[in-house]
Amino acid sequence: EPRDGVGVMEAVHSWWTVRGEGEATSSEHRIDVRFSPLVIHTNRNWKTAHSASTTRTNATFHVAVDGTEASSEVGLPPFKPGIYEGTAEDCRDLSIRFAYHLTFLLGTRVLASGTTSACRETLNLAQGGDGGGDGGLAIEPASERERILVTALRALDGCAASGRHPNAALALVETAILRCLSRAMGIPVPSLLDVCGGHQGPVRCFYTVGMAADRNLLAEDVRYGSGNTQFLKFKLDKDAEKALEVFSALEAEGLLVAGRRTVAIDANCSWDPEFAMDFLARLQKYLPHVYMIEQPFPFEMPFSEAARWALAGRGSRTSARSAASWCTRTRA
Repeated sequence: EPRDGVGVMEAVHSWWTVRGEGEATSSEHRIDVRFSPLVIHTNRNWKTAHSASTTRTNATFHVAVDGTEASSEVGLPPFKPGIYEGTAEDCRDLSIRFAYHLTFLLGTRVLASGTTSACRETLNLAQGGDGGGDGGLAIEPASERERILVTALRALDGCAASGRHPNAALALVETAILRCLSRAMGIPVPSLLDVCGGHQGPVRCFYTVGMAADRNLLAEDVRYGSGNTQFLKFKLDKDAEKALEVFSALEAEGLLVAGRRTVAIDANCSWDPEFAMDFLARLQKYLPHVYMIEQPFPFEMPFSEAARWALAGRGSRTSARSAASWCTRTRA
Protein backbone atom coordinates (compact mmCIF):
# COMPACT_ATOMS: atom_id res chain seq x y z
CA GLU A 1 0.00 0.00 0.00
CA PRO A 2 1.14 3.60 -0.52
CA ARG A 3 2.83 5.22 2.45
CA ASP A 4 4.34 8.62 3.16
CA GLY A 5 2.51 10.06 0.17
CA VAL A 6 4.12 7.58 -2.26
CA GLY A 7 1.67 6.12 -4.78
CA VAL A 8 1.83 2.71 -6.38
CA MET A 9 3.64 2.67 -9.72
CA GLU A 10 2.41 0.05 -12.17
CA ALA A 11 4.65 -2.72 -13.43
CA VAL A 12 5.10 -3.15 -17.19
CA HIS A 13 5.03 -6.63 -18.75
CA SER A 14 5.64 -7.23 -22.46
CA TRP A 15 5.83 -10.57 -24.29
CA TRP A 16 6.34 -11.94 -27.79
CA THR A 17 6.04 -15.28 -29.53
CA VAL A 18 8.42 -15.23 -32.50
CA ARG A 19 9.57 -17.52 -35.29
CA GLY A 20 13.16 -18.57 -35.64
CA GLU A 21 15.40 -17.27 -38.44
CA GLY A 22 17.15 -19.10 -41.25
CA GLU A 23 17.01 -22.87 -40.80
CA ALA A 24 15.05 -22.38 -37.57
CA THR A 25 12.00 -20.74 -39.19
CA SER A 26 9.75 -23.61 -38.06
CA SER A 27 10.66 -23.06 -34.40
CA GLU A 28 8.79 -20.78 -32.03
CA HIS A 29 10.30 -18.83 -29.16
CA ARG A 30 8.85 -16.98 -26.18
CA ILE A 31 10.24 -13.67 -24.92
CA ASP A 32 9.12 -11.95 -21.71
CA VAL A 33 10.37 -8.69 -20.17
CA ARG A 34 9.02 -7.05 -17.03
CA PHE A 35 9.74 -3.79 -15.24
CA SER A 36 8.68 -3.60 -11.58
CA PRO A 37 9.11 -0.83 -9.01
CA LEU A 38 10.64 -1.89 -5.71
CA VAL A 39 9.47 0.36 -2.88
CA ILE A 40 11.73 0.29 0.18
CA HIS A 41 10.56 1.64 3.52
CA THR A 42 13.18 2.39 6.16
CA ASN A 43 12.59 2.00 9.88
CA ARG A 44 13.37 5.67 10.46
CA ASN A 45 14.23 8.81 8.56
CA TRP A 46 17.33 7.83 6.55
CA LYS A 47 19.62 10.81 5.97
CA THR A 48 22.49 11.21 3.55
CA ALA A 49 24.54 14.35 2.95
CA HIS A 50 22.02 15.64 0.37
CA SER A 51 18.63 14.20 1.33
CA ALA A 52 16.49 12.61 4.01
CA SER A 53 13.65 10.17 3.45
CA THR A 54 11.84 7.12 4.79
CA THR A 55 10.96 5.73 1.34
CA ARG A 56 12.95 4.94 -1.76
CA THR A 57 11.70 3.41 -5.01
CA ASN A 58 14.27 1.26 -6.81
CA ALA A 59 13.59 -0.56 -10.07
CA THR A 60 13.89 -4.19 -11.18
CA PHE A 61 13.90 -5.67 -14.68
CA HIS A 62 13.35 -9.29 -15.65
CA VAL A 63 14.16 -10.96 -18.99
CA ALA A 64 13.22 -14.50 -20.05
CA VAL A 65 13.75 -16.24 -23.39
CA ASP A 66 12.62 -19.86 -23.77
CA GLY A 67 12.94 -20.52 -20.05
CA THR A 68 16.36 -18.90 -19.56
CA GLU A 69 15.83 -15.90 -17.32
CA ALA A 70 17.69 -13.24 -15.37
CA SER A 71 16.90 -10.15 -13.34
CA SER A 72 18.57 -6.90 -12.36
CA GLU A 73 17.96 -4.13 -9.87
CA VAL A 74 19.14 -0.55 -9.82
CA GLY A 75 19.37 1.55 -6.69
CA LEU A 76 17.79 4.98 -7.19
CA PRO A 77 18.78 7.50 -4.51
CA PRO A 78 16.77 10.70 -4.18
CA PHE A 79 17.25 12.96 -7.19
CA LYS A 80 20.32 15.20 -7.22
CA PRO A 81 21.15 17.11 -10.45
CA GLY A 82 24.34 15.90 -12.10
CA ILE A 83 24.75 13.03 -9.63
CA TYR A 84 21.58 10.94 -9.25
CA GLU A 85 19.38 11.66 -12.24
CA GLY A 86 17.61 8.34 -12.81
CA THR A 87 14.20 7.65 -11.25
CA ALA A 88 11.89 4.64 -11.21
CA GLU A 89 9.63 6.51 -13.63
CA ASP A 90 12.60 6.86 -16.02
CA CYS A 91 13.17 3.10 -15.82
CA ARG A 92 9.50 2.44 -16.50
CA ASP A 93 9.56 4.79 -19.48
CA LEU A 94 12.61 3.02 -20.90
CA SER A 95 11.02 -0.42 -20.49
CA ILE A 96 8.04 0.72 -22.60
CA ARG A 97 10.26 2.23 -25.30
CA PHE A 98 12.56 -0.78 -25.24
CA ALA A 99 9.58 -3.05 -25.97
CA TYR A 100 8.62 -0.77 -28.86
CA HIS A 101 12.13 -0.93 -30.34
CA LEU A 102 12.35 -4.70 -29.87
CA THR A 103 9.02 -5.22 -31.65
CA PHE A 104 10.32 -3.14 -34.55
CA LEU A 105 13.54 -5.19 -34.83
CA LEU A 106 11.73 -8.53 -34.58
CA GLY A 107 9.52 -7.41 -37.47
CA THR A 108 7.56 -10.09 -39.31
CA ARG A 109 8.97 -12.80 -37.07
CA VAL A 110 6.42 -11.82 -34.42
CA LEU A 111 3.54 -14.31 -34.35
CA ALA A 112 1.86 -12.82 -31.28
CA SER A 113 2.65 -10.18 -28.70
CA GLY A 114 1.18 -8.22 -25.83
CA THR A 115 2.00 -5.50 -23.33
CA THR A 116 0.38 -3.96 -20.28
CA SER A 117 1.51 -0.46 -21.29
CA ALA A 118 1.98 0.39 -24.95
CA CYS A 119 4.13 3.29 -26.15
CA ARG A 120 1.82 6.29 -26.55
CA GLU A 121 3.85 8.21 -29.10
CA THR A 122 5.41 7.53 -32.47
CA LEU A 123 9.16 7.08 -32.27
CA ASN A 124 11.58 7.84 -35.08
CA LEU A 125 13.31 4.46 -35.05
CA ALA A 126 15.52 5.40 -37.97
CA GLN A 127 17.14 8.21 -35.98
CA GLY A 128 20.37 6.94 -34.45
CA GLY A 129 19.87 3.49 -35.96
CA ASP A 130 19.06 0.31 -34.05
CA GLY A 131 22.56 -0.31 -32.71
CA GLY A 132 23.37 -2.73 -35.53
CA GLY A 133 25.95 -5.47 -35.49
CA ASP A 134 26.34 -8.07 -32.78
CA GLY A 135 25.69 -5.86 -29.74
CA GLY A 136 29.41 -5.35 -29.14
CA LEU A 137 29.99 -8.92 -27.91
CA ALA A 138 33.26 -10.82 -28.03
CA ILE A 139 31.52 -14.14 -28.83
CA GLU A 140 29.11 -14.88 -31.66
CA PRO A 141 25.66 -16.16 -30.64
CA ALA A 142 25.15 -19.78 -31.68
CA SER A 143 21.49 -20.55 -30.88
CA GLU A 144 18.24 -18.84 -31.74
CA ARG A 145 17.74 -17.95 -28.09
CA GLU A 146 21.13 -16.24 -28.01
CA ARG A 147 20.41 -14.35 -31.25
CA ILE A 148 17.13 -13.07 -29.80
CA LEU A 149 19.00 -11.70 -26.79
CA VAL A 150 21.52 -9.98 -29.06
CA THR A 151 18.57 -8.41 -30.87
CA ALA A 152 17.37 -7.19 -27.48
CA LEU A 153 20.75 -5.51 -26.95
CA ARG A 154 20.41 -3.82 -30.34
CA ALA A 155 16.94 -2.59 -29.34
CA LEU A 156 18.42 -1.11 -26.17
CA ASP A 157 21.16 0.57 -28.24
CA GLY A 158 18.42 2.18 -30.28
CA CYS A 159 16.86 3.56 -27.10
CA ALA A 160 20.25 4.84 -25.91
CA ALA A 161 20.81 6.62 -29.23
CA SER A 162 17.87 8.92 -28.50
CA GLY A 163 19.81 10.48 -25.62
CA ARG A 164 16.69 10.80 -23.47
CA HIS A 165 17.25 7.91 -21.05
CA PRO A 166 19.51 8.26 -17.96
CA ASN A 167 22.35 5.81 -17.46
CA ALA A 168 20.69 4.22 -14.43
CA ALA A 169 17.73 3.11 -16.55
CA LEU A 170 19.94 1.87 -19.40
CA ALA A 171 22.14 -0.06 -16.97
CA LEU A 172 19.07 -1.72 -15.43
CA VAL A 173 17.88 -3.18 -18.73
CA GLU A 174 21.34 -3.95 -20.10
CA THR A 175 22.39 -5.85 -16.98
CA ALA A 176 19.35 -8.13 -17.12
CA ILE A 177 19.87 -8.88 -20.83
CA LEU A 178 23.59 -9.58 -20.39
CA ARG A 179 22.94 -11.87 -17.43
CA CYS A 180 20.33 -13.77 -19.43
CA LEU A 181 22.69 -14.08 -22.40
CA SER A 182 25.49 -15.18 -20.08
CA ARG A 183 23.31 -18.00 -18.77
CA ALA A 184 22.15 -18.98 -22.24
CA MET A 185 25.76 -19.24 -23.46
CA GLY A 186 27.18 -20.65 -20.25
CA ILE A 187 29.83 -17.92 -20.30
CA PRO A 188 30.57 -15.31 -17.59
CA VAL A 189 29.58 -11.75 -18.47
CA PRO A 190 33.21 -10.45 -18.41
CA SER A 191 34.19 -13.08 -21.02
CA LEU A 192 31.12 -12.22 -23.06
CA LEU A 193 32.28 -8.60 -23.18
CA ASP A 194 35.97 -9.45 -23.49
CA VAL A 195 36.75 -7.64 -20.25
CA CYS A 196 40.22 -8.65 -19.11
CA GLY A 197 40.82 -9.76 -15.57
CA GLY A 198 37.40 -9.41 -14.04
CA HIS A 199 36.91 -9.43 -10.30
CA GLN A 200 39.41 -11.39 -8.27
CA GLY A 201 39.17 -12.15 -4.57
CA PRO A 202 36.32 -11.74 -2.08
CA VAL A 203 33.47 -9.30 -2.61
CA ARG A 204 33.35 -6.42 -0.14
CA CYS A 205 29.81 -5.39 0.74
CA PHE A 206 29.51 -1.90 2.26
CA TYR A 207 26.70 -0.83 4.54
CA THR A 208 25.78 2.82 3.97
CA VAL A 209 25.21 4.52 7.29
CA GLY A 210 22.36 7.03 7.59
CA MET A 211 23.93 10.38 8.46
CA ALA A 212 21.78 11.24 11.48
CA ALA A 213 22.47 14.58 13.16
CA ASP A 214 22.06 12.95 16.58
CA ARG A 215 25.28 11.18 17.54
CA ASN A 216 23.40 8.46 19.43
CA LEU A 217 21.34 7.61 16.32
CA LEU A 218 24.49 7.64 14.21
CA ALA A 219 26.22 5.29 16.64
CA GLU A 220 23.16 3.02 16.65
CA ASP A 221 23.22 2.76 12.85
CA VAL A 222 26.97 2.14 12.88
CA ARG A 223 26.50 -0.71 15.34
CA TYR A 224 23.71 -2.17 13.21
CA GLY A 225 25.82 -2.01 10.05
CA SER A 226 28.96 -3.38 11.67
CA GLY A 227 26.91 -6.31 12.93
CA ASN A 228 26.40 -7.37 9.32
CA THR A 229 29.64 -6.30 7.61
CA GLN A 230 32.96 -4.82 8.61
CA PHE A 231 32.79 -2.38 5.65
CA LEU A 232 30.95 0.91 6.28
CA LYS A 233 30.28 3.80 3.90
CA PHE A 234 29.44 7.40 4.81
CA LYS A 235 27.97 10.02 2.45
CA LEU A 236 29.85 13.09 3.65
CA ASP A 237 29.93 15.44 0.64
CA LYS A 238 32.18 18.36 1.71
CA ASP A 239 31.57 18.09 5.46
CA ALA A 240 35.09 17.60 6.83
CA GLU A 241 33.93 18.25 10.40
CA LYS A 242 31.36 15.46 10.12
CA ALA A 243 34.07 13.18 8.71
CA LEU A 244 36.27 13.79 11.74
CA GLU A 245 33.29 13.18 14.03
CA VAL A 246 32.47 9.92 12.25
CA PHE A 247 36.03 8.59 12.47
CA SER A 248 36.24 9.62 16.11
CA ALA A 249 33.04 7.66 16.81
CA LEU A 250 34.34 4.63 14.92
CA GLU A 251 37.55 4.80 16.92
CA ALA A 252 35.59 5.00 20.19
CA GLU A 253 33.55 1.95 19.15
CA GLY A 254 36.73 -0.01 18.45
CA LEU A 255 35.85 -0.37 14.76
CA LEU A 256 39.13 0.97 13.36
CA VAL A 257 41.54 -1.94 13.22
CA ALA A 258 45.23 -1.46 12.44
CA GLY A 259 46.12 -2.72 8.98
CA ARG A 260 42.47 -2.90 7.82
CA ARG A 261 40.85 -0.49 5.36
CA THR A 262 37.14 -0.79 6.09
CA VAL A 263 35.70 2.72 5.65
CA ALA A 264 34.47 4.30 2.42
CA ILE A 265 33.70 8.00 1.99
CA ASP A 266 31.19 9.06 -0.65
CA ALA A 267 31.80 12.65 -1.73
CA ASN A 268 28.86 12.71 -4.19
CA CYS A 269 30.97 14.56 -6.80
CA SER A 270 31.15 17.65 -4.58
CA TRP A 271 34.94 18.12 -4.33
CA ASP A 272 37.46 20.06 -6.34
CA PRO A 273 41.21 19.32 -6.26
CA GLU A 274 41.93 22.01 -3.66
CA PHE A 275 39.30 20.69 -1.27
CA ALA A 276 40.49 17.10 -1.84
CA MET A 277 43.99 18.02 -0.72
CA ASP A 278 42.77 19.89 2.35
CA PHE A 279 40.34 17.10 3.26
CA LEU A 280 43.00 14.39 3.01
CA ALA A 281 45.39 16.47 5.06
CA ARG A 282 42.83 16.92 7.84
CA LEU A 283 42.06 13.18 7.86
CA GLN A 284 45.71 12.15 7.75
CA LYS A 285 45.40 10.21 11.02
CA TYR A 286 42.56 8.07 9.67
CA LEU A 287 43.67 7.50 6.07
CA PRO A 288 45.16 4.05 6.84
CA HIS A 289 41.57 2.92 7.52
CA VAL A 290 40.03 4.34 4.32
CA TYR A 291 39.27 1.77 1.62
CA MET A 292 38.18 4.29 -1.02
CA ILE A 293 36.77 7.74 -1.64
CA GLU A 294 33.86 7.41 -4.02
CA GLN A 295 32.92 10.00 -6.66
CA PRO A 296 35.17 12.81 -5.43
CA PHE A 297 34.90 15.11 -8.46
CA PRO A 298 32.04 16.29 -10.70
CA PHE A 299 31.57 14.45 -13.98
CA GLU A 300 31.96 17.67 -15.93
CA MET A 301 35.16 18.91 -14.23
CA PRO A 302 37.66 19.40 -17.08
CA PHE A 303 40.92 17.49 -16.80
CA SER A 304 42.77 20.77 -17.39
CA GLU A 305 41.61 22.01 -13.98
CA ALA A 306 43.06 18.97 -12.22
CA ALA A 307 46.21 19.31 -14.33
CA ARG A 308 46.68 22.93 -13.24
CA TRP A 309 46.55 21.85 -9.62
CA ALA A 310 48.99 19.05 -10.30
CA LEU A 311 51.46 21.50 -11.82
CA ALA A 312 50.97 24.12 -9.11
CA GLY A 313 51.23 21.59 -6.28
CA ARG A 314 50.88 22.49 -2.66
CA GLY A 315 54.44 22.82 -1.39
CA SER A 316 56.41 19.58 -1.56
CA ARG A 317 53.72 17.59 0.23
CA THR A 318 51.50 16.44 -2.64
CA SER A 319 49.59 17.58 -5.71
CA ALA A 320 45.99 17.58 -6.75
CA ARG A 321 46.77 14.93 -9.34
CA SER A 322 48.07 12.59 -6.67
CA ALA A 323 45.07 13.43 -4.50
CA ALA A 324 42.74 12.57 -7.39
CA SER A 325 44.60 9.32 -7.97
CA TRP A 326 44.37 8.38 -4.29
CA CYS A 327 40.68 9.25 -4.15
CA THR A 328 39.66 7.14 -7.09
CA ARG A 329 41.62 3.94 -6.65
CA THR A 330 40.54 1.18 -4.30
CA ARG A 331 42.69 -0.32 -1.59
CA ALA A 332 42.71 -3.92 -0.46
